[in-house]
Amino acid sequence: MRVRVSKSDLDKLHLHNEISSTITFPNRALKFKICTSHDSESIKLIESRNETKILLTLPSERILNLYQTDNIGFSRSFQIADEQSLDILFEKDFKCLAPRDEDESDLFNHPNENQLNC
Repeated sequence: MRVRVSKSDLDKLHLHNEISSTITFPNRALKFKICTSHDSESIKLIESRNETKILLTLPSERILNLYQTDNIGFSRSFQIADEQSLDILFEKDFKCLAPRDEDESDLFNHPNENQLNC
């Protein structure tokens, strides 16, 4: 799973230790929440009558590193069943190199922005 965060998302995660987003379907909501922790990392699926929550807990030192440096991201692998794992790629969301009609003001500058478009 690939998780991309904007500048404001990373700010919130660093300063308040959590961010979340909800997608509402006609009969059910899907809530995705990311938290930080000094001593644990995990991924949990929590089911209730009207919603499904995915709770991702990441190491606070990794978030601090992204917040303070030009590093792009990091990956984690979580064991979710006996022989099944879920790989998470957590990264900064960059502005597109090619022009497009979207508001990218909250995205990070692309590391290759001064190179030719592909």
